[in-house]
Amino acid sequence: MTMIITFLIFMTSMINFFLSLKNIQSNKFTHHGVSNSIRIIIKEKGMHTVINKNAGQHSNQGIPNQTNPAVAWLMSYPNSGTSYTLKLCRELSNMTTATNYGLEGEIKDKPSTPLYPENPNGPFLEIIPNEITVLPTKFILTKTHCDQAAICENCLPKKFIVSRETFLKGCLFSKKGVWKNVSDSREFEIELIKVWYSISVVKKAIHLIRDPFDNVVSRFHNRRNARIRKKDNEWLEKYPNTIIGFHSWCNDLDLVNEKQNFFSLVAEIKVDTANIMQNIPCVSEFFRYAQWHNHAFEISRTQKIPTINVHYSDYQDQNMNLTLHNLFSFLELPMTRVVPCHFDVGKTYKHFFSTEQINHVSEAFKLLSSPETWNNTKQYF
Repeated sequence: MTMIITFLIFMTSMINFFLSLKNIQSNKFTHHGVSNSIRIIIKEKGMHTVINKNAGQHSNQGIPNQTNPAVAWLMSYPNSGTSYTLKLCRELSNMTTATNYGLEGEIKDKPSTPLYPENPNGPFLEIIPNEITVLPTKFILTKTHCDQAAICENCLPKKFIVSRETFLKGCLFSKKGVWKNVSDSREFEIELIKVWYSISVVKKAIHLIRDPFDNVVSRFHNRRNARIRKKDNEWLEKYPNTIIGFHSWCNDLDLVNEKQNFFSLVAEIKVDTANIMQNIPCVSEFFRYAQWHNHAFEISRTQKIPTINVHYSDYQDQNMNLTLHNLFSFLELPMTRVVPCHFDVGKTYKHFFSTEQINHVSEAFKLLSSPETWNNTKQYF
């Protein structure tokens, strides 16, 4: 009798063991903590740029199946509420989010985890330390800034004036973290490589929009934060965190762009706009903002991607309930919590500009903008 009981206990433990293995392999959950499992290190030799030939074209490769959610782009011009939107959707639904940019979060010592195992070129799951989230069944919110020139600080006009085709390629552009062997030794480190994925996985999009005046000043603040991290005291003293510091930064930026024939290049696109733009502080920043939204609206339309627009101001208290309803209904996400994470409503900066400057920006911006961009931003002028 004792032997029978012992045998039954043994069989039960073995069944539980194999069931646990199955659950781990199912990849239904995304664990955002530190893994204790054994990791096999694979070096990707000589691979610094990987281009998907089908990027920007429809194909069957990587199309979401019943176990993989489709991509819902979070199309956002930098500093327009990207991080808050991702955090809001993740925390209120307990669902995993994704990004085009590997190693962007707190975990930088592990390779990027692709959303689709059969598609290693992205997008990648967002890994948040000490959090466990569930992979969505329908759509996964995925961060993309689309135009890489919109992110860089010192890009010259020839780089940040881009075509729609270049913009679309930027929407599909990813940075992937991979293991790299250090000097042919046994040591390895994480390296970022450039990759692109197919647009066939993209089935929806959320287009974030922020007041252009607030957005431009926030980009100045973002530059300052980067310099603080680098301890660049000379730059920080030159451009203090004040209205005067902002306009000093704008003046120097405008001088650089003027020397690079910025207005001549703009005149090739919009003949009547170049003269008006010369009276605008941070003129290239407002140009880049208008161009980005023009392309974003056009990509959604030409690629036939169902898209909803969300304004930064929609996260204010009086609008939050409707905003949450629209977001979660569109993404087909459950809402497991009803209290949203804190939103800082005080980040408005139109007082950085004079009435005359605002009028000049409005006049030029209307000429630079597509009808869709103007209809969605004219409320800010």
